Amino acid sequence: MLSSMLTGAGWADTVWLENGDMISGEVIGLDAGILKLNTVYAGELSVNWRHVRSVKTDNPLWINLIGENQAQLRELRGSSDNLVIVDEDGYERKFSAAWPVASMAQSEPTLEDKWEFGGNVNVNLNSKSGNDIESRYRMNGQMHLNDQWNKNRLKWSVDVERKDEGVWKKDVWDVQYDYSRYFTEHWFVNVSSKERYHSRENLRSRANIGGFVGYRVRETSTEALLNSVGLTQIWETYEREGKKQNLAIGWKLFHRRYLMSDLEYYVDSGLYYRIQSQNQWIWDGEHGVRYKVTDNLSLNVTQKFDFDSLPGENEKTLDSQVKFGVGYNW
Repeated sequence: MLSSMLTGAGWADTVWLENGDMISGEVIGLDAGILKLNTVYAGELSVNWRHVRSVKTDNPLWINLIGENQAQLRELRGSSDNLVIVDEDGYERKFSAAWPVASMAQSEPTLEDKWEFGGNVNVNLNSKSGNDIESRYRMNGQMHLNDQWNKNRLKWSVDVERKDEGVWKKDVWDVQYDYSRYFTEHWFVNVSSKERYHSRENLRSRANIGGFVGYRVRETSTEALLNSVGLTQIWETYEREGKKQNLAIGWKLFHRRYLMSDLEYYVDSGLYYRIQSQNQWIWDGEHGVRYKVTDNLSLNVTQKFDFDSLPGENEKTLDSQVKFGVGYNW
């Protein structure tokens, strides 16, 4: 283990990583998401801040927290379990991870809040020729623009299926936008909108927009668990039953966790109860696994599901599909 050779150096500052390793050295500073330390065994080291769990400093540093306009002289009293930030007046705050710290420096800097842009795109193609000619195409992805107090996410997917001389043709797409505003490490409010269209089902489209109050149990580079509850307005258009609208109580769940170093499991779903239509539940979302081939390339297996306790005429309550694809992440 890396920790076995790093802990004996006798340096005053200590950095704990998400994988359990510990680095001893002198913290030079944190800028643009990179933590730099001086060590006696390897000289200057650079560590991605996303992989840092906690930090302990022997001397105060000029520390800028996410959302602040300027740095303050602070001390970090971390351990492998949490991070304690101590202001000059002795005020202490405890956090389960190192995410609130935006920048650190040994001398007073001029600092700005940092935004992070990222996302992924996944592609699945399936074609057949011979007695029948069939083509299935699916693309999906998401983009996010975040700082640690404001999070924006745009999520989308497109499915196209064709059978040139057959009966069926199908176009399916959905798009979702979420904005979350955090007030503490754990509590946030969320505004969410989503629309789904299906060219061949009785349920042609479903759109909803709502507001939620959320609680983040944990969010690090290796795992995350977020819940939110609230109210959402749902508009639905059926081919046979016409248009319907309902106010619903909603619960959203997002969870991801690395099962191994390069294999991640995730679930992203929402459960809704239509208040104006008794016993009508909707549960939709997806879950799956991603295998990280390189820093940017992944292999994916995803199951999308859509459950409606009272579906339209001659339709089943659960609609599900499994997709295999290749993803590009940035």
